[in-house]
Order: sequence, then structure tokens, then C-alpha cells
Amino acid sequence: MTAEIKTFLFIMLIPFFAALGHDLYVNYFNTEAKIEHVKKLNIDPKKFMVSDLGWIIDEYVPKTMQKARTKIDVPVWRQKIDPALQLPSMVIGAIPFLVSSAYLILAFIIGIWPFSRFGKSKKMKQDDFAVYKHAQEKSIRFKRRK
Repeated sequence: MTAEIKTFLFIMLIPFFAALGHDLYVNYFNTEAKIEHVKKLNIDPKKFMVSDLGWIIDEYVPKTMQKARTKIDVPVWRQKIDPALQLPSMVIGAIPFLVSSAYLILAFIIGIWPFSRFGKSKKMKQDDFAVYKHAQEKSIRFKRRK
């Protein structure tokens, strides 16, 4: 895998890391009491709560949520948008990475960009593999004693 593909996949993971960081902050670091519990390593993993995408939008941009609810019909909201808003934010954050990974696997199988097999061939320098080419042209003879 090339460095460009690795960078692309890492960029696609940023929303997941942002959602994970948000949930860690809300659960362990948003108050002084929680910070003291973390410093004492008094952490109960059963109390960790994953935030939903709808809660995040409603908490941080409530006006946008209200505008969206007024613009979209109630049956459409209940059938299509509400289930998506009830998904955990980390799942929503992982979707760009999963879609990109699926595309890259498909691209590798089919042979399209970035794994194109039919593009312009790179011209190799004369110095590249010069020793190997020379060895193919002239066989090496060893002087052996009898």
C-alpha cells in the first residue's frame, strides 16, 4: 500500500477519532470530580456511555436541529433521519473509513485508480538495474582450476 493510500485512510479515520475523543471527554474529563477519579484510576468501564449523533447535534447546535425538523416532513423524519440520529457517533464516524476501505478493495480487484494497471508506464532510468541488465546480457565466466 502506498503512502498516499495510507494517508487517505488515516484522514478517513479522523471522524471516528473525533467521536471517540468526544465520548472520552464527556465521560471522564468534563468536570473536576471526573478528572480526580481518572487521576486515582478509579474508573468504572460500565458507566461509559456512548453518545448518539442526535444528542451531539442537539447539544451543540440545537437551532440547526430545530430548523431541520421544521423543514422535513414528520413521516420522513421518523423513518429515515431519526434512526440515523440514534446511531452511536463512533459508528457514524467510522462510516467514511469503511466506505473508503471497501472502495480501495474493489479498486484493487478491478484495477482502477489508484491501482490502475493500464496507465502510462514509467520510464526507467538507464542506471536502474544496470548491474542486473549487464548480467543478463553477458554471462559471467568463472576461471576454475582443474
